[in-house]
Amino acid sequence: MNLPKITNKQQEILQLLYTYRYLNRIQIQTLLHHKNRKTINTWLQDLRDKHYVEWIYSTDYTKRRTPAIYYLGINGVRYLRSTEAYPASEIRKRYYDSGRSEGFISHSMAVADICIELEQKSSESLRYVAHTAADYARPTTSFIS
Repeated sequence: MNLPKITNKQQEILQLLYTYRYLNRIQIQTLLHHKNRKTINTWLQDLRDKHYVEWIYSTDYTKRRTPAIYYLGINGVRYLRSTEAYPASEIRKRYYDSGRSEGFISHSMAVADICIELEQKSSESLRYVAHTAADYARPTTSFIS
């Protein structure tokens, strides 16, 4: 199956969504160390149009202030499966991310927030490294740094 073409940065976004499961635009922008939010929004819109990512977004007046939550779409899962860098058992779990509970989603986003905070607290003399469950499932991951 031929998948629509995406850029290298968009591929990085898919890898981040594989690792953390659910992310909002602010978290993606922070993890990519990117300064321009319009560029991130353009990349995410393109990924949504090509069905690489899906989003959870409410048009309700009270929830409209919260950023959209992104997760892997059908083509995103297919792309990750085609790279053969991820275990098939973990890839299969990503097919069911659209039906996850709000508690699971908020837990996944909290883990991403903690990893971002640890990364920001790192300095030259002290370095924090965070590993997620997805990192433990990959056989090529080295935890010695």
